[in-house]
Amino acid sequence: MSLPNKFPYFYVLLCSECKHLVRMKRKKIIQYINCKFRKMLIPRCEFEVEITDANGTITTTVSENLAERMLSMTAKQIYETTAIKKQLMPFEHIREELLQKSFKIHLQKSLLWTPDRTPGSLVVLSYSQKQTTFDLPQVSTPINIRERSKKKR
Repeated sequence: MSLPNKFPYFYVLLCSECKHLVRMKRKKIIQYINCKFRKMLIPRCEFEVEITDANGTITTTVSENLAERMLSMTAKQIYETTAIKKQLMPFEHIREELLQKSFKIHLQKSLLWTPDRTPGSLVVLSYSQKQTTFDLPQVSTPINIRERSKKKR
């Protein structure tokens, strides 16, 4: 698993009431068209990853808790780092970390349609890191087994 070559933002902003994606990169109070309420936008961790196996490479989206766990940062921390402090995420470090690990990944077709995603695009439903195992040579030690003979009386 790795990050794509294009620089990811690592977060999107949503209406805090209806949770619809808003095309802005700064948090502020808005009156969103869908829910008609004046609410503060909230960040959600979301980015694309490329998954490669023997069959090829696909690009998929990872978001919310899974994405936060993968980056070891909350959406709020990511937003504050990139939008408020104007600092870059450790992009190359994250890429290297992901490349060095193997994952078991469950994908699902996205049920949501957004301008960024094509219909039927894949999202990461869950993942777990595979443990690296090494095949060590088997060492066999001879075991002496003595049978007791029974005395006949």
